[in-house]
Amino acid sequence: MIWLTWRQHRRAALFTLLGLAALAAFLIPTGLSMHHAYDRDVAACAREAGTGVLLPPGMQCPAVASFAAEYQAYVVIIALFMALPLLVGLFWGAPLVAAEVDQGTHRLAWTQGISRTRWFAVKLSLVLGFTLVVGAAYAALLNWWVEPVARAYGERFAFPAFDIAGVVPVAYTLFAVALGLAIGTFWRRLQPTVATLLVLYIAVHTAVVTLARPNYRAPVTADLPLAAGADDNVTAGNWLLADQARTADGRTLLHNGWMVCGTRTGCPDGVHNWVSYQPADRFWPFQYVEAGIFVALAALLLWLAAGRLRRLA
Repeated sequence: MIWLTWRQHRRAALFTLLGLAALAAFLIPTGLSMHHAYDRDVAACAREAGTGVLLPPGMQCPAVASFAAEYQAYVVIIALFMALPLLVGLFWGAPLVAAEVDQGTHRLAWTQGISRTRWFAVKLSLVLGFTLVVGAAYAALLNWWVEPVARAYGERFAFPAFDIAGVVPVAYTLFAVALGLAIGTFWRRLQPTVATLLVLYIAVHTAVVTLARPNYRAPVTADLPLAAGADDNVTAGNWLLADQARTADGRTLLHNGWMVCGTRTGCPDGVHNWVSYQPADRFWPFQYVEAGIFVALAALLLWLAAGRLRRLA
């Protein structure tokens, strides 16, 4: 059974390893360049200014702005890396059952003295083991690569940097594979399985990012005087959820943005800036919560797929 699984998936394994090698060929030299530039310019300037390394672009240290300008294109590339777990799900999860049933090869496999449970357990353990190793490898590589960009921008918590850092890429990969496998037991054909996987993965990920992630813990709120403007102690490194200008009785004057006093007009009485944010030190707790959500969803999908598999004709 192990040999059969290898023969069936060796081409996908080869393409996956080649893709990982191509990714490493891009990330390693560019990452070394970014780390060197950051250590040489940004970190040194931040130490001299006595402000640490989490600085917004241009704040107290011109090297931050120049670093951000030099590697601006790489920030755009970060968003593309979010698709890697989905690609693994398309290549590994979707064909696992759907391709077998679509081509009719499942009948041969299940009539050769191998039970469906054993067939499912062997294929699932080998495929999930391989994809988790690949997911952990590119997650570690991306964590190292994005570190100087996240520090220079002070936005490691923000989308999409959060989605390619930490442990969540591995959880996304596990979920994508399990989702493709489960969908395949319903459609039993590869093409509709792939299409449904694309739609459902994007929908679930978007729902978690927009609805669940901001509320893993209650946001911190703060009232700031107008003279402070966009207080760097609040914005630097933290995940800013909402900012408003409010009156003393709670009425909102400005829904999105800061109100700053003019030198001629002065500060209106009783008006202050209100901000809601997630502190930067919650990055890893949020990572573990979100990874746990997707691992739990993957476990549920695998249980559902196992039940469906017993009823396949």
